[in-house]
Amino acid sequence: MARRSVLKLYHINDYFMKFDDCHKLVEDEEEFETVFHSSSGKPVSKKKKKSDLHKQFRRGEKAYESNHVKSFVWDGSHLVIKGSVRASMKTQNYTTTVALNEDFSIKETTCTCVRGIACHHIAALLICGHYNISVTDIECTWKAKKSQERNDGLSFDQLYPSKKAFSALEECTEEELLNMHTTISQCGRGGAGIAWILQPEPEPENDSTDDESTDSVSIPNIMSILKSPEFIAASDKFQCLLTLAKLSPTEIHKIASATVGQITNPLWTEGRLFRFNGSKIGDIIHASIKNRKLCESLLKSLFEKVKVKATVVQDVKGGKYKTGVNAAQWGSDHESVAKKKFEEETGLVVRETGLWIHESGLWACSPDGLVGTSAVLEIKCPFQFRNASSLKECLMNEDEFFRCAVSKRYAIFYDEDMDKFVMWDDHSYYHQVQGELWCSFRDICYFVVWIPTDIAIVEVERSDSWYESNLPRLIDKYGKDFLPRLLKHREE
Repeated sequence: MARRSVLKLYHINDYFMKFDDCHKLVEDEEEFETVFHSSSGKPVSKKKKKSDLHKQFRRGEKAYESNHVKSFVWDGSHLVIKGSVRASMKTQNYTTTVALNEDFSIKETTCTCVRGIACHHIAALLICGHYNISVTDIECTWKAKKSQERNDGLSFDQLYPSKKAFSALEECTEEELLNMHTTISQCGRGGAGIAWILQPEPEPENDSTDDESTDSVSIPNIMSILKSPEFIAASDKFQCLLTLAKLSPTEIHKIASATVGQITNPLWTEGRLFRFNGSKIGDIIHASIKNRKLCESLLKSLFEKVKVKATVVQDVKGGKYKTGVNAAQWGSDHESVAKKKFEEETGLVVRETGLWIHESGLWACSPDGLVGTSAVLEIKCPFQFRNASSLKECLMNEDEFFRCAVSKRYAIFYDEDMDKFVMWDDHSYYHQVQGELWCSFRDICYFVVWIPTDIAIVEVERSDSWYESNLPRLIDKYGKDFLPRLLKHREE
């Protein structure tokens, strides 16, 4: 059923056509026309020419169609519309307000632009209201009938008592259950197909080295440290931050257990904030090697919280995804499928995990899962290969592939001589994998590349030389490039 709007287009049109603009001082008299009284013929006022007001209305339509209405709030109880509309030629938003009469005709308008009233910003807000305010948005009111007092002798529950729940099975006593358990156990595995049910439940695996509840886990907040009296009084700010943010292995394991669920866990989002995260480690290391400052977009991303995307497009071939815009969403949507395929191929079990913060407290990683007691799992679902028949044909080690820039290569390639996939040790994903291994105290990473028709599994070992070379780079970049931005953000 189509929505019935309470704010009609003729309300908007009538408002712009009869608007009296004579109180505004405009030097160009040609923009106005004189209005005369119908009976006396005397001049009454000056009104804006209809052609100009039509122009404002048309500009408002274009502004609405171009998504220039950045916010829209409808107060049905007071008949007021408030919002912000982007300027046409500036990166600036104007605040607009519209008050309506009880018949939803336009009573009064204001805008913070130079024109002030009857501008195209107001027109855009009104047109937005036309398409978004329906009669169902108005609260219904009615007078409730007075209840008649009754003085019945019995209550409803007394008149109609609830019936006892019916069960076709007889209730078993504890003794009968024990006898059944003993009888099945005596049959052995060969004599009873359900003997395995009687086996004791396995103890749940737990990475935590501390038996205390994770409810009391506290993650050091970087911004709270920067605002602490101890940090403010310190002469060497960065050294003070390193001291206050440092974590013990026990604390690291407790935080990882408390943040299982990752993006759906608020504690996980809190722990990542103002720390270098695993997916950015490669960019930071490359900037350090080239002796460049961290780019503005990278610094800005470290201030933003991860947002949950609720929409999942069910299209395996990726036809409904757009390159660049939905490539990350493609990977997120198919991660569980890739994880299940990995378990089928290897026979290994993947367990969920949370946020692993490095002992320095300045960077953290979130593997896609834990495998056994010494391995992590990292899954990639490359959008660019979604329609390929196999990964080998995409990642063969041809000469052109070796000569291309690091930024244009994919993380792995197929080595025909070795007859297996190999990972580049200068790729951003390699740096991410090493970060996960060192943060989680594990030795092996199963790097999985999945497409709908194929899967590649590469085992990457933890590298001591990587840690010795790149830990100083990460710490140095945090202190020189990121900490000054944090201190500036603290004062805002």
